[in-house]
Amino acid sequence: MNKEITDMIFRALNVALIKEDEILHNLMAKDPENYSHFHNGIACLYETTLVYITWKELMSMGFPYLIHWEYP
Repeated sequence: MNKEITDMIFRALNVALIKEDEILHNLMAKDPENYSHFHNGIACLYETTLVYITWKELMSMGFPYLIHWEYP
């Protein structure tokens, strides 16, 4: 794979994970009565969700290739 494309994928992964972790941490902190037993942030997400938020970030960055969420 091309280094530029690989760098773009890892940059998107990094940005997406940081954004989502911050969102979840802040939302859970607003409701400590219900979420104090949760690990705040992305640790509570399944890997398919992490792939999905990375996919969205790649699309927002203008990734130059078609990305399949699932391929038959």
